[in-house]
Amino acid sequence: MNGKRKFDIDIFGLQPGSHKYEFDIEDSFFQEFENSLIEKGSLKCRIILERTERLITADFKIDGKVELLCDRSLETFDHPVKIREHLIFKYGDEEEEMDDNVYTITSSTQRLKLGQPVFELISVSVPMRKLHPRFQDEDQENEDIYFSTSSEKPGLNKKSEKTDEDNIDPRWEALKKLKDNTK
Repeated sequence: MNGKRKFDIDIFGLQPGSHKYEFDIEDSFFQEFENSLIEKGSLKCRIILERTERLITADFKIDGKVELLCDRSLETFDHPVKIREHLIFKYGDEEEEMDDNVYTITSSTQRLKLGQPVFELISVSVPMRKLHPRFQDEDQENEDIYFSTSSEKPGLNKKSEKTDEDNIDPRWEALKKLKDNTK
């Protein structure tokens, strides 16, 4: 069983209590989703379902790595993935997503289709700026750079600023005097 269908868990005959499931996520899983940022990966997904009469909770632990394309160098690299998430499936009149982590299912629902939620959890873990690890240190150094549009130059004392004003081009000085006379 490949792809997202292997994440369909039969809950119709599932007894109340805790149930553990373990899945391997390979490249074929990501290829089933259109416009996926991830094409390759090797992950292990552990799901613990806790069934009660009114709801089912699912605890996800996803560990492994995905292959990403660096935004700067266009090289591929492995990005580590470590996800811990909790989803709730409540029984109701119709199936719908109530919140990011809360879903409503009907009492006649035969299977929980967890392929899409697993894909979304992995996709959200991908950073917006995908940088090869060799650029990570360089990127962190550049994060502390601040730009200012202030006319004051930081780090200069009054004496050096005065020296800069004394070295003004005489043509600009003439324009400055003309501007002052018009006020």
